[in-house]
Amino acid sequence: MAVSKGWRPAWFLPFFIIFLSGCALLIRSPINTDYKKSESPPGLYRGIFHVHSDHSHDSGASLEQIMNTAQDAGLDFVIVTDHNSIGGLKAFDQTSHPSKPLLIFGDEISAPDGHLIALGIRQHPPELPTSQAYIDWIHEEGGYAILAHPVCIRNPWKNWNVRNVDGMEIYNFAHSMYPENKIALATKASILTPKNFLRSLQKTPEKSLNKWKSEMKRTPLVAFGATDAHIHLQWAGLTPENFLLAFQSVTMYVHAEANTPEHIIHAVGQGKSFIAFEAQGTAQRFVFSAVSSHSRFHAGDTVRVETPVILFVRSPEVGEIRLLRDGEIVNQVTGTELSIEAPGPGRYHVEIYKNGKLWVLANPIYLYA
Repeated sequence: MAVSKGWRPAWFLPFFIIFLSGCALLIRSPINTDYKKSESPPGLYRGIFHVHSDHSHDSGASLEQIMNTAQDAGLDFVIVTDHNSIGGLKAFDQTSHPSKPLLIFGDEISAPDGHLIALGIRQHPPELPTSQAYIDWIHEEGGYAILAHPVCIRNPWKNWNVRNVDGMEIYNFAHSMYPENKIALATKASILTPKNFLRSLQKTPEKSLNKWKSEMKRTPLVAFGATDAHIHLQWAGLTPENFLLAFQSVTMYVHAEANTPEHIIHAVGQGKSFIAFEAQGTAQRFVFSAVSSHSRFHAGDTVRVETPVILFVRSPEVGEIRLLRDGEIVNQVTGTELSIEAPGPGRYHVEIYKNGKLWVLANPIYLYA
């Protein structure tokens, strides 16, 4: 029996029981195929953030497994963020691979105050004395610094006085399961389909959403949705874990010039993205835009308010659409479209709810006088 490195029996046993328990973990087919019915708008790419390969101490997932699983999920890209390693980048560069799905590599750094994901770097940092020093080093390397699972019960971020953080995870699928009753999880996994299992697990991340909105009052901060996908156990290439399930837990859509590492990293670092929980439905037809003087802008863009700015939201299905300005709701409708003239400068973002749960969250468009 080959057991992946870093296996910790004491805490993993409940999850092992879940992974052996039934329907949701044994059915390994895509929960959605809607994305195949129509092409995404030009320049919009569908992927996931925060996956661990066998270059992490706690995952046995090969790069080939990650690519194959991403293909099954219909993804354009996967952002791999191994623990204290960027070794996957060199291994990926040295092998032949398809252009889609694209693998992009970051580094989940164990900083003094918690886990810090670095995107856009090509080497692991030296050992540094403070979290601020790691953030500064990431920026010196031309990268982006993102707080991983900052308000979760395991490894939360401890120092919110650091400067120049670029983003934070407002949802982390793996960490969302830690507070759950393991017997209840096993029961759900044994009787529910993968889609319904994911729906049952997903809760609106109120605590992290509120923290994100609070921090945004002092500095721009990009919201990320993270799968935190691992493979902990496998025998001869077989695993009781449903890797595909994690890949479908939370999706990130990115507006970028092209599906290349440089363009995707720049776009996600600038907040040109939105998050979707696609167990509730695919979201490639979601639109959040600002129109001013015949120019159109999207999430992550900054717009000067010289003429009236029209903010437009289109939901792929009927949902509760909320338009927020500086963290406060300024307009709310139930339907598929919302369109208003912006009441003034501010930081505008969108949340859409279905069945009382967050479905889509778009990063802000910034309006200034």
